[in-house]
Amino acid sequence: MKPIDKQVEEYLNYCLYNRRMTEQTMRSKEYILNKFAQQRHVDDMQKFTNKHFNAWVEYQLRSGVSGRTVNTRASHIIALVKWLKDMDYSMQLRISLIHKVKEDPPRRNFFTREQIELAKHSASEMEKLLISIMFDSGLRLSELTNLRLENLKDREIRIVGKGRKARQTFITDPTRVLLDRWILRRNIDDYLWPSPMYKNGKPYSTDEIRYIMSKPFDRAGIEGFYPHAIRHSFGTDLQRNEAPLMAIQSLLGHSSVATTEKYLHGLDNRLEDTYDKFKSLTANDTKVMAF
Repeated sequence: MKPIDKQVEEYLNYCLYNRRMTEQTMRSKEYILNKFAQQRHVDDMQKFTNKHFNAWVEYQLRSGVSGRTVNTRASHIIALVKWLKDMDYSMQLRISLIHKVKEDPPRRNFFTREQIELAKHSASEMEKLLISIMFDSGLRLSELTNLRLENLKDREIRIVGKGRKARQTFITDPTRVLLDRWILRRNIDDYLWPSPMYKNGKPYSTDEIRYIMSKPFDRAGIEGFYPHAIRHSFGTDLQRNEAPLMAIQSLLGHSSVATTEKYLHGLDNRLEDTYDKFKSLTANDTKVMAF
């Protein structure tokens, strides 16, 4: 075993058993750091320099990884370096010289119900199921990736999500039928999306699930796909069907209404009509009162 493999393993054990990080956080850390170690920029993190780090960032960006994702992955590497330094490893990397990559403005894309159905029409069984569950429930990508049988009860999904917040959401009857078929055919007994790469039933990574979900949108000619857009679509679809804002907030698992409002596009391209409807009503009422 190379020193870097041992160092990553020790750090992950610390995060799991000492910090008691959530399963979702651990899966993300494990995937990113093991992938980083496999790329063999160095065989020992004590030899990892800022020159190596900058080359890694350049490689990520040239591979089409977004600035935001690069910064997220970099934060895990930096956390590893800090821990190793605290454990008296002799580290060459100077964290003070590391700067975040410029990120594109947050995307606020969403898909209509018709676009979702079009993508599902071009999807395989797994692709269709992933899209259906996310659009029905508003789950985050990490939450969808780590779904287990124990999270399901009929149409209800109960999870502990971001910030260790417990919440419940739901799927439709047709999606539950698709899910039952999937569970039966694949002999699912724990995680819903077991990867063929693992013999112990561990699920695909979030990056792999993201790629799987993107394929039917590409086939359908629908541009601008990223998983979080389906979460936006979930909230917008509820709003357009006149669901109360507080209910949408609860289903999305947001701490504040202000965050939820950023997910809603129900009035996009209809602001003028909405203004005229209510402003005209107010103006007419004023005329009647003046008369």
